[in-house]
Amino acid sequence: MDEFDRISALPDELTYHQLEHEFACIIERIKSAPENQDSDILMSALFELADRQWNSYSLLSDTFRHQLDLLVLKIWSKDSLDSTEALMGIIARLGLTNAFSKVILTNPHELKDEIKTEIASAIVEFGDTVDDPYFGIRRIHNT
Repeated sequence: MDEFDRISALPDELTYHQLEHEFACIIERIKSAPENQDSDILMSALFELADRQWNSYSLLSDTFRHQLDLLVLKIWSKDSLDSTEALMGIIARLGLTNAFSKVILTNPHELKDEIKTEIASAIVEFGDTVDDPYFGIRRIHNT
């Protein structure tokens, strides 16, 4: 069973401690993965876990956010639209501002047009609120 299958098999709702345990596990897997090996599986697994975190309506701890801010780009396949879409989803759900800043600063000549379009769309969607995964919910609730 690969990491994606393992995380996909988890319940949709996890406790704070279960989420922290799962994030610790996936962070270790990302750290230990050889470059370009299992990147797509790890990106998909992290997206699934980020979605569960987001649906808990609580912020991931600063410790894990900081680690993922540094690590998530290690598993990003810059030539894959699926990987880029998953990355943008992870950034949005976890509030990974440093990773987002680095993606924005990626040399556009290194990217396919569809990847540049996805990043441009994320810039417009996130604006200056990427650090707050629940900004849209708060905005709707306060109107």
